[in-house]
Amino acid sequence: MILVIKRCLVVIGMILSTSIASNSFGAAVLQMSTEGVVDHAEAAFHGAVVERKSSWAANGNAIVTFVTFEVIEVLKGDLGSQVTLRFAGGTVDNLTQSFSGLRIPDVGQEGVYFVESLSRAQASPFVGWNQGHFRVQHVDGTARVLTADMQSISYIDLTRQPAYQALNENRSSGIMTGSLPAMSLGEFKNEMLLVISRQGML
Repeated sequence: MILVIKRCLVVIGMILSTSIASNSFGAAVLQMSTEGVVDHAEAAFHGAVVERKSSWAANGNAIVTFVTFEVIEVLKGDLGSQVTLRFAGGTVDNLTQSFSGLRIPDVGQEGVYFVESLSRAQASPFVGWNQGHFRVQHVDGTARVLTADMQSISYIDLTRQPAYQALNENRSSGIMTGSLPAMSLGEFKNEMLLVISRQGML
């Protein structure tokens, strides 16, 4: 099955295990520009997970997980004090369904999240799979920002564009990782707010 999410192409193949207790799905995602991630987000916010629940979808053929976030600060869009997002996969009773690489935030996780759609059902509500999913960790009294796969974000280079047909499910082209310490939360949000304000003036 091929699912096209705006400029982000997700190629999904199902791999059924021999165990009835687990279904696994694979995905390959085209890398986006960082400005593209911001532009494609219907909403963006700094928040923390307060609840996570998995259940069978209405059709009874798949498991979905609903994650409720406390909204600490709205960066883009119209959000209240809480927002609930739907993810594909999860565990119900003894059956687990999962998508390779899809990182569903757990209770207590804090982050900055760029949501492609607040209403349309998708495997991941975040822009570009995990490219719109950033973790926040508090280190020595300072909130720092990491990618969804826990890589320290050194800085943001908005001039960098993704290589032709580059695949990266975890970060957009302008998210530069590796050096410590990671960007502070304040620095990260200021960079993103500048992009949002500039796009609003176009």
